[in-house]
Amino acid sequence: MQANWRLLRELGISAERIHYEFFGPATVLRDEQQHLSQPTVAEPATPLHVDDSAAQASTVKFLPSGISIAWNPDCHSLLDLAEQAGLAPVFDCRAGICGTCQVGLRQGQVEYFEEPLEPSAQGAMLLCCSRPLGSVVVDLG
Repeated sequence: MQANWRLLRELGISAERIHYEFFGPATVLRDEQQHLSQPTVAEPATPLHVDDSAAQASTVKFLPSGISIAWNPDCHSLLDLAEQAGLAPVFDCRAGICGTCQVGLRQGQVEYFEEPLEPSAQGAMLLCCSRPLGSVVVDLG
């Protein structure tokens, strides 16, 4: 899996276009991604952290860390944004099937670009297949 990932990235395929499935944590593949010399399309050239007083139209605040980030429309999902911010939320599938990435949605609304296999509990959402609709506060803890 790592060799295929590296080959596709070296050929210039953006990370968002590479689909894969793990039956366990995909952290080993993600670690390999950091060693590539060519950044992915979704990685912004400027730091992701923003000042709360300069909040833009959509910001994502991750609890319990308190990290606030401007939503990057080039990001595939809230999970990708969290990882770009240096956070390591728990996940397994990246497709809304397993429910492992279910976290609390404390404020705001999200949309699902892939409908989860089962609906989330009240006040919860899946990071792997959602994007914010305006500013949101997400509890990873």
